[in-house]
Amino acid sequence: MKQATLFQEHEAAILSELDLQEAEKIAAQLKTAVAAHCLKIEVAGSIRRQKPIVHDIDFVSVTKTDKEWQKIADTLKHMKAKLNCQGNSLVKAFLPCQNGLFQVDFYRAKPATFGIHLLIRTGSAEHNMWLAAQAIAK
Repeated sequence: MKQATLFQEHEAAILSELDLQEAEKIAAQLKTAVAAHCLKIEVAGSIRRQKPIVHDIDFVSVTKTDKEWQKIADTLKHMKAKLNCQGNSLVKAFLPCQNGLFQVDFYRAKPATFGIHLLIRTGSAEHNMWLAAQAIAK
């Protein structure tokens, strides 16, 4: 038996929520860490809506190049995050914080679509459904 299997590493728990202040603190640190790779980056989701309980941290960003988009994922890895999804327009990761891992999502927009991405990713789900219904009605 290999030594790695004899002493299995303790897997950190995935946290389902953080209070707003803690989530804002982490979001500010993340934004600072990746800002050099972005033309524009904003916090979205429940933090932007100032919800007292946050279930993930959402960012909408416009990166300078595809390589700079990749560097966001590299920065997260350097911060010991566990990447869950990494594509051309979305990076999802679980970032170590407090006593576990917390979900962080980066959505990539183009300069011309940044506003609508920020609107949609800020939510809420109910608002997005209403907005879609309004668009269909027109």
